[in-house]
Amino acid sequence: MMIEQMQFFLMIEKLNSFSEAANELYISQSTLSKQIKALERHLGFELFDRTTRKIRITPAGEVFRKYAHRIISEYREMILETEKYQKEFARLSIASIPVLDAYHLFEVFDEFQKETPNVVVVVEECERTFALSELRRGAVDMAILRSNFISKEEFFTIPFMDDELVLLIPEAHPFSGRGEVSLSDAVDETFYFLSKNTGMYPFCVEACRKAGFFPNVMKSELNRRSIRSKILHGDGVSMMAETVAKEIAVPGLTYVKLEQHPMVDLSFVLNQDKIGEGADTLIQYVKTHLKVS
Repeated sequence: MMIEQMQFFLMIEKLNSFSEAANELYISQSTLSKQIKALERHLGFELFDRTTRKIRITPAGEVFRKYAHRIISEYREMILETEKYQKEFARLSIASIPVLDAYHLFEVFDEFQKETPNVVVVVEECERTFALSELRRGAVDMAILRSNFISKEEFFTIPFMDDELVLLIPEAHPFSGRGEVSLSDAVDETFYFLSKNTGMYPFCVEACRKAGFFPNVMKSELNRRSIRSKILHGDGVSMMAETVAKEIAVPGLTYVKLEQHPMVDLSFVLNQDKIGEGADTLIQYVKTHLKVS
């Protein structure tokens, strides 16, 4: 059982909403739900009554809440009291856009932690703008972001994963079943993009511009779950990295590759000339584990 999972539970209890808790924690709602389900499997009982529309804690959850508050409080006191002994360990703090689950990076970090116990990795998922802000002020050691539109003069980027942009569509769409389509064929489509605070928004707009048109963007302040809902209702289409499109795929939703094959990457982003030994060890481990150059 992870301390983070207890904190997730307490945030949901505090805000009485999964979606608001996910926003407050800067993670996707699907990731939050998976973490709570994992916690419930570990405990052997349900924490929330999912048969009602409103969030309701189960009787077992009420008991768990009482002790979770105590444990979190004791944990924070322990961290403060033992800070003076932490010099023996390298501590790496990472701010990442909410794609770690899709790329199985949580598992990679867990394996790294087991094999390299002297390097403590702390990861927080958040929006791109927040991650860059934390990196600039030195609050985190590095970030995991799409490197598109990141200043190479300000930051040092180390790509470790390539992905392809695909067109997300309803299964009933005329493009469905085709091997590839030209992005220019989507000129009359209504697009739903991720928030303008993400690196994907300007990249998608630029891909459309290169295809000869400016996209009709209905909304651009959505998360992946909201976009999926819009497309399932036949309200429009979207563009996402193929790995992410696979993660959110459900019956009624599909994607098609683009003839242009626009590529996006996932990169470690650091302040210039600030790659410590622990960071370099983690970066090399991830690149080796994912078998990328």
